[in-house]
Amino acid sequence: MKTHMYKGSLSGKGQDNAIDIYMPMDGRENNKNSKYKEVFKNNRAQYSVAIANRFYNTYRCVVKGEYVDPDEMISIDSANVSNMVKLRSEVCRIPRKPNNNGLEQIMTKQEMKKLEIESPNMFDSIVMAFANPKTTVKRPFKPQKRKY
Repeated sequence: MKTHMYKGSLSGKGQDNAIDIYMPMDGRENNKNSKYKEVFKNNRAQYSVAIANRFYNTYRCVVKGEYVDPDEMISIDSANVSNMVKLRSEVCRIPRKPNNNGLEQIMTKQEMKKLEIESPNMFDSIVMAFANPKTTVKRPFKPQKRKY
């Protein structure tokens, strides 16, 4: 089992998938062959947009009848989510904001708080669950033999 810590603030060459070519999941094309670090301000923006794209792809499939790869959609059992209305509102209310460098960026939690926008904790949980950074395999710990 591989584990990782979600680090939403990582940006530039330090962010997840930084040097990989960004392929939008919403059916658009990346005509410039831009890398993730050239499209997104940080991991938080990268993974939030990925979740938004999954919801949009699910809508395209279910409502419009378009074929979408199931791996690029999201399915949430609304009967077993205790507060589906709150989750929907959190997904829809995280504002994107302009970035001087042309990168995709979303408001920080501090900026949202100033505007009296409640912290999107349920949405953040989904984002963290779908975050899939490359992991490195570390050798298992081997205790050294002690000389007595």
